[in-house]
Amino acid sequence: MRFIDSVKTGPAKVSDGLDYFVLELLVLGLVFIPLRGIFGLRRQRLRPAVVVHADLARGEVREEPVVAEQVILRALAVELEQFH
Repeated sequence: MRFIDSVKTGPAKVSDGLDYFVLELLVLGLVFIPLRGIFGLRRQRLRPAVVVHADLARGEVREEPVVAEQVILRALAVELEQFH
């Protein structure tokens, strides 16, 4: 089995990292700036969240609007109940 000695190049220069950084910025700019122009941002059409409460004994159905934080907190409460 033969061993091959590595070539000693010395410590890396700071300019090597800067050259790579500038090249990376150039490539990212050439790729993502045109993509942003092609696929522009659009407004999302979101429906407001509602919670449906049904009282089957009375035959009543009631909708209550909620905000996203309430939905997240209710989902977390359900997850926590499963662990107890």
